[in-house]
Amino acid sequence: MKNIFVEDSENLMPNIGRLRMNSKHLLFEEHGLVDIKRKTKIFYVRSKFDKTVLGEIRWYSGWRQYVLMPYNGCVWSWDCLTDASIFIKELMDKRKEASNENKSKI
Repeated sequence: MKNIFVEDSENLMPNIGRLRMNSKHLLFEEHGLVDIKRKTKIFYVRSKFDKTVLGEIRWYSGWRQYVLMPYNGCVWSWDCLTDASIFIKELMDKRKEASNENKSKI
């Protein structure tokens, strides 16, 4: 499988960087930190067709992972769900990588 992620040189998320995904129908837009207490970023998932926000990818502390939180009434096709899953997997891999780097410095 080819790498569908591109990292920007801007380091907007410490040790993770900024990710953009080449998806046929979706845009993954980094929203940033909503409040000062938040440690993880929120990503809006938008339609490429009309830029409507379809949901969010955010950290779910109960499961200790990023999850897709679709907005009410939003219908998802299998390929859009696959793209969102791939994006979440990449976020989790980057987070694990950053965690391992921090542990090795101790």
